[in-house]
Amino acid sequence: MKKLSILAVGLTGALAGPAAAQAQEPLVEVLAVSQSITVNEASPRSLTLGCPGTSVAVSGSVTTGLGTLTDSIPRRGASHWTFRFTSPGGAHEVTGVLRCVRLNLPGGVDGVSLVVGSAIEPGVRVAAGKTERVAVGCPADQVPTGWGFKRISGGSSIAVTAAAPSRAGWVFKLENRGRSAARVTPRIRCLASTQRASNGQRHSFSLREASFADRIGAGANELEAHACRATEYSLSTGVSLDSADDILLRGTYPAGLRGGRWSFRQANGQSNVKTTLLCLASDTRFH
Repeated sequence: MKKLSILAVGLTGALAGPAAAQAQEPLVEVLAVSQSITVNEASPRSLTLGCPGTSVAVSGSVTTGLGTLTDSIPRRGASHWTFRFTSPGGAHEVTGVLRCVRLNLPGGVDGVSLVVGSAIEPGVRVAAGKTERVAVGCPADQVPTGWGFKRISGGSSIAVTAAAPSRAGWVFKLENRGRSAARVTPRIRCLASTQRASNGQRHSFSLREASFADRIGAGANELEAHACRATEYSLSTGVSLDSADDILLRGTYPAGLRGGRWSFRQANGQSNVKTTLLCLASDTRFH
């Protein structure tokens, strides 16, 4: 399949006020933008969230109404993310959350750009009862931060059994639990790892993948929670399930400043799952 990569560039220039006003703030800051809407059976809806000011969108997720999410799409621009919902079982309130990154520049540092990239694997076909593994890579000199998908056909028959970050992008496993072939387009968001100022100084983001081994028991709402270190922000969450087990990922999202949460439905017995957090250091500097 042909891979399409799209590069989006954030605003240039001084990204913060005078140094005196920013003295106590970390250089790297993560913001969360959220909004809730109501979706009913007769009216599918879309929700587009945007990052404030000169911050850029690095991941998008849904924290309520997990079973109603149809699409999660990083947009072509640097600062927006769109969610699409359907509600076959009546009216539901849904909440989307966007993770945004910005730099609070110290005095004497300006002319800085924040750059994000998006990549897709268009129209992946998954035969009925089968699982497809798909790797989507970031543009050069960028690191993976978030993921999403667009369902083309097959509706909710496609289950995500793996969305795992790698050094170069994200690796997906897509399982078709329906009776006919389905198509889905995985999408990822990436962040340029290095920024250069007009005075010649450079800054590099520091991302870390934190992995956890969890055991999920039978039940409809098993939820696991983990956290990044005290000097880190959580950017996005990943997961890897054993496709041989009767377990379903209901949803996953970063929570608070440092945490992440995962919701599963396990029909019988117990399953071992691997959960991951992408953690961004807050204490990096220009040099």
